[in-house]
Amino acid sequence: MRKAAPVAYFFCILLLPVLAGCRPIQDPAARSDAFYQVSVINALLQGNYDGSVTVGELLQHGDTGLGTFDHLNGEMIVQDGVVYRAKTDGTVEVVEPSETVPFAAVAYFDEDIAGGELTGIADLDGMKAALDNIIAAQGGDFNQFYLAQIHGTFDLAHVRSVPVQSKPYQPLAEVTKNQVEFNYENIPGVMIALRFPDHMQGINVTGWHLHFVSDDKSKGGHVLDVRLSQGSVSLDVIHELALEQPVTADFASLDLSGD
Repeated sequence: MRKAAPVAYFFCILLLPVLAGCRPIQDPAARSDAFYQVSVINALLQGNYDGSVTVGELLQHGDTGLGTFDHLNGEMIVQDGVVYRAKTDGTVEVVEPSETVPFAAVAYFDEDIAGGELTGIADLDGMKAALDNIIAAQGGDFNQFYLAQIHGTFDLAHVRSVPVQSKPYQPLAEVTKNQVEFNYENIPGVMIALRFPDHMQGINVTGWHLHFVSDDKSKGGHVLDVRLSQGSVSLDVIHELALEQPVTADFASLDLSGD
C-alpha cells in the first residue's frame, strides 16, 4: 500500500506558482550570453524618443547596462538587476517596471576578464585607453562586444543628464545643448561601460560609452569626464547581439542609412 504524501509536500506544490510569479527563477546556465538592445543609436540621434519596450521586459534579458527612457527622460544605469534613472535635478531614482525605453543595451554580467586595478586615470580618454589595454593584453579582439564595471572612489565624476522632451522631438545634438552637468569629487561608485566595435556604427555608440551611479544611489549620469587614482575593473566578453527594433510609424519613417 502506497504511503500518503505529507501535507507539507502538497502545501509546497501549491505555493510554487505563487512564488514563481513573485520572482522569476532563472538557471544561470540557461541565461543568454548576448547583448539585448532596444532600437539603434542612429534612431535616437534623430530624435526617436518614444519608448517601445518596458523596463520589466528589458530586465528579462540582462542585469547590467545603460540607455535612456521614454521622451528621453534621464540617463539609465542598470546594475545588479536594478534600473536607475539619473535626473536633471541631480537625483537618482529606481524606475518602475511599466516605464518604457526607446534605447538601451543590457546583458547578464559574467566576469570573463578580471582586469584588476586601475591607477592614474587622468581623464575619460585615459579611462578608455586603459580599458582597451586590458583587451589588448587578452589577445586584442576588438571586433567583439565588451561590458565593464569599474568600481572605486572617483576623484572626479563629471556627468550629465538631459531634460525630458516633448513632440515634435529635436535631434539629440540639439537636446544636449541644454544638458545639465554635475561634477562630483571623491565619490564612491561604479561606472558601467559598454564597448561596441567599429563595424556596429549606426547600431550603437562605437568605442566605449560610460554611465555612472554612486554607491549610495543618489547621484549619476552619462560620463563626460573622469579621474580615478585607484580602482578596480572587471570585463565581460560578449559575442552576440539580439536587436529589437520598434514597430512604429515614426521608426519606419526614419532614414537610418547615414552616419
